[in-house]
Amino acid sequence: MFCVGSDLLAVTAVVLNWKDPVGTSRCVESLLTPGGPGQVIVVDNESSGSLRQFAAAHTGRVQLIESRKNLGFAAGVNLGINSRSPGTRYLLLMNNDAELAPGCLDLLIRHAVRRPEAGIIAPVIRFPDGRLQSAGHRFRPTTGSVLPLAAGSIADFATFACVLLPIDVLHRVGTLDEGFFMYWEDVEYCLRCRRFGLETHIVPDATVLHRLSASHGRAGGWIDAYSMMGLAVLARRLGGTAYCGLAWRAMLRLGVRVLRGEWAASRWVMRGLKLGLAAGSGSGHAAVDELRSAVAARS
Repeated sequence: MFCVGSDLLAVTAVVLNWKDPVGTSRCVESLLTPGGPGQVIVVDNESSGSLRQFAAAHTGRVQLIESRKNLGFAAGVNLGINSRSPGTRYLLLMNNDAELAPGCLDLLIRHAVRRPEAGIIAPVIRFPDGRLQSAGHRFRPTTGSVLPLAAGSIADFATFACVLLPIDVLHRVGTLDEGFFMYWEDVEYCLRCRRFGLETHIVPDATVLHRLSASHGRAGGWIDAYSMMGLAVLARRLGGTAYCGLAWRAMLRLGVRVLRGEWAASRWVMRGLKLGLAAGSGSGHAAVDELRSAVAARS
């Protein structure tokens, strides 16, 4: 008989931090309440040691992994995934600026058990004031468009602000693609799952609150470059008409920046596009290092 209590203990949550210990601590505390996962792994990118005291106060539930380098989202999450306990049956990937609402994880697991065709199970994402932020999306490769869906739909992809992955899915599909540094890796992973016959489901009664993290604000103009670089890598992965979508999105974003007179931002768009197309099939770290140097030189 299905017992959700025992399954909760078999969940490993992975939370990524980058220079936002306050937000990360708040996120982890929401996971440590009754109904949360059995294990929480915090990967501290470009660590300064600011989370050591917090992790020490929760020894036994929280494992802290410190990386001297900012690995980005995909590689950082993979580091946490690969450090999971042997008994893990589900992975819960959480942004550090997200918080579980009561009963959310229980609902996600119940859905995973009832619907084995679901490779990715996600809650409805809401702003802290309750407004809807995301309930899954359609993705149109030919235009690069991301279209919102109604809750309860089978989506093309779900934002990785919070998703549940059964461990069998990881064994079949693999970990996140480290050719992405930041943005679009969630789209690639969901589309990859679909090629394995697995669906992305949004559970309408499960809720996560998602605020904009402090680290996102510190990224500054890099966001344009990272986003365009990620979309270019996605186009390389998908091929075909995805290049049309990349060209369309690049022209739109560049046009907006030029019309606003945001010349530095327009250069970041172009740099991200160039590096994403040249990144190849390996890790995106070399491209990111080059991008950072270029942005720093222009700042």
